[in-house]
Amino acid sequence: MNKGIALAKGEYLNFMNSGDTFYEAETLQKVFAERRVADVLYGDWMQVYEDHTCLQHFPSPVEMYGLWCKNICHQAMFIKCCLLSTKGYDESLKIYADWKRWIELALNGASFEYVNHTVCWYDMDGISSATSDSRSREWEVVRHIPSEPIVKSLEHLNSYAASRHTVRARLLLEKGGIAASLTKICLACLDRLFTRIDFSKYPYCD
Repeated sequence: MNKGIALAKGEYLNFMNSGDTFYEAETLQKVFAERRVADVLYGDWMQVYEDHTCLQHFPSPVEMYGLWCKNICHQAMFIKCCLLSTKGYDESLKIYADWKRWIELALNGASFEYVNHTVCWYDMDGISSATSDSRSREWEVVRHIPSEPIVKSLEHLNSYAASRHTVRARLLLEKGGIAASLTKICLACLDRLFTRIDFSKYPYCD
């Protein structure tokens, strides 16, 4: 990938691996039918398994917590060439070099824009989809890229999101009614509490 970056001359770069393809012949025309200025563009992707396919979507806007918990499909992204030519991918990581780069870019204030198109067919037989010790080790590297205060805050948010109380609250919201309204107010208060963390005080240090 870094060799490709060194030779690239376009404004945006896309990395399509073996077994992966654009979703349709007109994908690029649709994505760039309007002027794009964000540092990173991303769309939806179709995961291809042996016996079925599954459409995947990453939330918009991109937030540090969401990006820390889940990667965006590399093949469904378009990254400004100038960002990657300044600093490419970490070649010590064979699986999650892309994920590490997105977290670094987000911590340094890069802009992410969701484009409402399915960008690619993503082959789930690749190395990044398989469970392995290497994958687990690289995940530990990636999840500690932010400074320690941010990591602790993200871990706290992760435990909050996975708690049985939060799961119950989501079920109440789906049912609607008065219970849903009260639950929504409580969750909004908790969100305001967590978002008071000033991440700008803990910049990423290369």
